[in-house]
Parts: sequence; C-alpha cells; structure tokens
Amino acid sequence: MLQVSGLSKQFKMHIRDGLVIDGFNDVSFTAYKGKLLAVTGKSGIGKSTLLKCIYRTYKPTGGSVIYLSRDGKKVDLAKEEDQTIIWLRKSELGYVSQFLHVIPRVSALDILAGRLLTGNASPKGAREEAEYLLDRVRISKSLWNMYPSTFSGGEKQRLNILLAIAAKPNLLLLDEPTASLDAVSKDIIIELILDTKKKGVTLIGVFHDRDAIKALADTRYDMRKNRLVAVS
Repeated sequence: MLQVSGLSKQFKMHIRDGLVIDGFNDVSFTAYKGKLLAVTGKSGIGKSTLLKCIYRTYKPTGGSVIYLSRDGKKVDLAKEEDQTIIWLRKSELGYVSQFLHVIPRVSALDILAGRLLTGNASPKGAREEAEYLLDRVRISKSLWNMYPSTFSGGEKQRLNILLAIAAKPNLLLLDEPTASLDAVSKDIIIELILDTKKKGVTLIGVFHDRDAIKALADTRYDMRKNRLVAVS
C-alpha cells in the first residue's frame, strides 16, 4: 500500500540566518494493507514530522512516498501536485493529529453526520450512524448537540478518531491516538482501530503507549537519532 524510500526532512530557519535543522534522515519502510505499522521513539525525535511528510502537511526534502491508490495507480506523495494531494485527502487519506480541528459553532453530532454523508447515504441514515458511533465511544448523549470546543481532552480525541474513520480512508495516519484517554476509553478506541484494520485499511501510527502497541502493531520501528530502526 505504501513504500517509503530514503525520505528526509530538513527545516531551514530563515530568521536564524538559514540555520538547517534535521527532522529525520533516510527513512525507508513498507506499510501493508490491513496492517498497522507503529513508530516509537523519544519526544521530539521526528515521529510526527514523518507522518506530516506522508500526509504532505510538510513537503519532504528528499526521497519518495509511493502510495497505491484505490484505483490501482501509484502516486508519489512526496512530489505529487498539490491538487492531487487535496483530492486524495478528501477521498483516501486520513490523519488523526493530537488536536481536534473542526468548524466552530457546529455540534458534534452534525459534524460527524456530515462526514458520514457520502455516496448513497441519506441524511437520516448518516445521523443514525453518527449517534451509534458517539454512543460506542461513550461520548455522553448530553454532549451530542454541544460544540466540540466545550469537550474534555479525552472527548475531543475520541471524536477526532471517529471523524477520521467515518471518512472511510484507504490509508490512516495516527498521531498518539490513545493519548489523554482513560483506561476504558483507550480500550474502546483500540477496539475501533482493530475493526478498521479488519476492513483492510492501512495504518501508520505514532505511539508511546505500550498497551496500544502490543494490541495494535503488526510491525514496529523505533526512531533513533532521526533515523528509523526496525524492532523485532
């Protein structure tokens, strides 16, 4: 599904006389359909930067990210035109950051139902599915018609993951998906991610949570000194 080869990212600090900071160097790995590849390592080592380069929030400095799209075409996410990347984000690529960014002053239920309203889904059907999913991750019914900005950190994270999964991605990138969750909520999210794997979605996740790694990861790489090392 995804072949990353020799990927690197450097940041040039123009306000610091062109100082160059290494994000990571010469990263290579393969991610497979229906599997989860976990990336671990110390904070600040470049794990989130790697995800952002795959999603193209950042443009890589070098290397390639060959993605196999649903229609069987190979696309280099590192070099593809912006318009193609935008289209893939809408149709095939999902990303769960550590922060929830949604339209303000729109209820959680309406936001999620809107994400589910694709293809042949009816507004009524999308709303019913949104209610089911919110209940499944134990977001209180009293919050469904509230704005997500009023939610706790854990509630925001659960909604964040639901929004990404609801879009039915082909490739889903997860940045600390179980962070800020209590034990019960973490188990629910792990179950939801496992269900997503079973549907054939390819996942790449950044983790510190050992329980989540043990439950979810098919392959693990550790980032050390800005490079990726396979962990058996």
